[in-house]
Amino acid sequence: MKPLLHTTTLALLALGAALATAPAHADVRARVNIGMVFDNRYHHDHYYPAPGYAAPRVPYGAVMVGAGPSRYWFHGGVWY
Repeated sequence: MKPLLHTTTLALLALGAALATAPAHADVRARVNIGMVFDNRYHHDHYYPAPGYAAPRVPYGAVMVGAGPSRYWFHGGVWY
C-alpha cells in the first residue's frame, strides 16, 4: 500500500510542476508592447511598426529612395 501511495504522490507532484511551468512557455509575442506588430502572414515572422507609428528618426543604415519632396527610406523590411 505504501509504494502505491508514494508513486501516486510523486505523479501528482510532477503533474503539478508541469502545469505550473506551462505559462512560462506561453506565446512570447504577447509580452511585446513597444508599438510593434508581429506579422506571421506568409511566414514573415517579423515585427513591424504598428500602422500610424511615427519613428523619431530613420534607422542607421536605411537606404533612401526617391528624389525631391518624395523621400522614402527602407530598412529591415520596413518603409519609412
